[in-house]
Amino acid sequence: MSSNRLSETFFKHIVESNWVAVTYADLTGVISYTNNAANKLYGYDKDELIGKNVDVFNADTNQITEVIINSIKETGGWEGEITQKKKDNTCFKAYLSVWLIKDEQGVPIGLASSSKDITEEKAIQEQLNRGKETVSLLLDSLPIGIYILDAEGKPFYANNFTKALSKTPESAKIEDLDDMNQWQVFKQNTDIPYPLEELPIIKALKGEKCTVSDLDIVVLNQRYHVSVTAQPVYVDNKIAYAVPTFLDISEILNKQKEIERRENEIQALINSHDFYFFSVDKNFKIIRYNNTFKTSIEAFGIVEVDGFDVKGIIPKEQLEEIIELYETAFSGETITDTRNYDAGGEYRTYETKYAPIFRGDEVYAVSVMSQNITKRINNENKLKEALNAVAQKESEIWSIINNTDAMILSIDKNYKIIEYNDAFSKMVSTHFEVKTLKGTYVLNYLIPSSHEHIKKMYDKAFGGETIIDEYSYQTSEGHLVFETRYTPIIIDNHIVAISIFSQNISYRKENEKRLKSALEEKELLLNEIHHRVKNNLAIISSLLQLEELKTSHKETKDILISSQNRIKSTALVHQFLYQNDSISKIQFKEYITEFISQVKRSLLSDLEIDITVGGEGFTLDIEQAIPCGLILNELFTNSVKHAFKNVENPKINIILTKEVDAISVEFSDNGNGFAENISESNSLGMTVVKTLVKQLRGKLQMSSDQGAKFLITFGL
Repeated sequence: MSSNRLSETFFKHIVESNWVAVTYADLTGVISYTNNAANKLYGYDKDELIGKNVDVFNADTNQITEVIINSIKETGGWEGEITQKKKDNTCFKAYLSVWLIKDEQGVPIGLASSSKDITEEKAIQEQLNRGKETVSLLLDSLPIGIYILDAEGKPFYANNFTKALSKTPESAKIEDLDDMNQWQVFKQNTDIPYPLEELPIIKALKGEKCTVSDLDIVVLNQRYHVSVTAQPVYVDNKIAYAVPTFLDISEILNKQKEIERRENEIQALINSHDFYFFSVDKNFKIIRYNNTFKTSIEAFGIVEVDGFDVKGIIPKEQLEEIIELYETAFSGETITDTRNYDAGGEYRTYETKYAPIFRGDEVYAVSVMSQNITKRINNENKLKEALNAVAQKESEIWSIINNTDAMILSIDKNYKIIEYNDAFSKMVSTHFEVKTLKGTYVLNYLIPSSHEHIKKMYDKAFGGETIIDEYSYQTSEGHLVFETRYTPIIIDNHIVAISIFSQNISYRKENEKRLKSALEEKELLLNEIHHRVKNNLAIISSLLQLEELKTSHKETKDILISSQNRIKSTALVHQFLYQNDSISKIQFKEYITEFISQVKRSLLSDLEIDITVGGEGFTLDIEQAIPCGLILNELFTNSVKHAFKNVENPKINIILTKEVDAISVEFSDNGNGFAENISESNSLGMTVVKTLVKQLRGKLQMSSDQGAKFLITFGL
């Protein structure tokens, strides 16, 4: 075998065994040879490509062929990424190399090419690029600066926080980022340059890890308080990078200053009060106190208050009991103690609160707040006496109301009597011998000729209507006219019974006839009742006003004024009833506007309060108007008295809303709000409010955000 033949065989063997696709073609592109890898790559059988043009491989035949031919003419070859296609027309990314084959004289005789499928490599590269972008996005999202320098101190990477600190756009490339020499570095809150050798980044380049928090960076006249941590990164046991991280602690320092300011404000606040305030550690050493306490303890000849043992100022006879109170507070419980102390023969009452001070879950100290409540105790005793007097007067009023001549009773859906008053019992006992009326059939005691009419009234009331009915009876005593009010009793939105209020109005009817009134009999009678009730309540209010004028005790005056306002609230309802067209309902918005005006005058307040009564105009019956008026009286009085201390432009808003089956009354002010535990308060005013809301079968919601807000909702 000749050497040329051997070389050709050897070369062909190498090409056939190569995993890269190899193709030979003439100068026109007609294929004369493909190796196994080429057949496999393009999906053709052996020798199937012979005689075809190389354009069968190219997805974009005209454009890519022209580019390759021009490159071969100029340089003798071409290589690069290209989109190729297989026999089944599926496309893939390939790396193609094409070069010109020449004979021994240098004359071009053909073309050779090698092709490699790089689809998977491209996918891996894209995945790596996405990973790099994700890491970069993650680092850019951190609220700290990351600035990586190589071993020579040249910028290698900077996240967006660092770029912002350097006043460099986020889009800037790392090579565009100026080095840190442009930054001015000072000792915190000074103009003293930070020592170069102490800079964390310099130490990191020397192999040291370093953290400092007393460093200010000034960039373009803007100063940043920063905490810097820098550490070296080693590659092959050599420092390859220095990685400093920057945390802007300006806000933290500002918050520390704010905490200090608030601490001073708190200290000033507790110093402004006349109660005694101090705190002790577990060794009973005083660690904090206000001026009142300091002055009192200095009276014992104690000059150094800080660290003084509090047991030294506790009376010996009470030492054991008071130490137990401290120990209770150190166990985590807040306790209030009231006891008397002998002050030179004069006993004084002090109320002292011992409260634990926690650090995490551990009690490390106890705060003590003590105040002299001797005057308060005396005032409370006087107040109790005044309240008892008021309660006695209220009892007398209720006694008058309960002794009415009107017949009052309630019945269930079977017309069985549930409750009744003495007037009804007296009427029945006049004609029947019955031991008890409860559970008996009410129609047994009524004239048979009236049964059909009365049943109709019962059915309407059980249907949800409140009815006022006049009915005439012919009795042995003559012709009698009774006015009867039938009212459904609703529990849990269900009518379970009806109440009946019936009174003999024959005398009034005769008077109406004699007076020849143009008004209907029913309206005149009810107007007369409302007028009388209003006058009676006015008399009671006047009596209370006389009591108020006779006393100089402020708390008693306040109580009497509050009672007057409550009575005026009810009286005004009756006034509206007899002055207006309706005999059972009042225009509630007009009533509230007039009532608030009266209450404000009675309180004699110098405050210029912006009062708004907004919302819808609607009517309420007396059963709902009176409780609502009393509730608003309590809330308005409380706001005027307590809400507007140190408040500019005080405002009170009352918003009335009527829906299909409910009424809502919203009362709010822009005052100082109330304590979080007001819902647990046992004050008379709060008790009155909660009781009246319950009477309305309503719901009370309270909040204290930018003032006090009360929302009362009840059904129609």
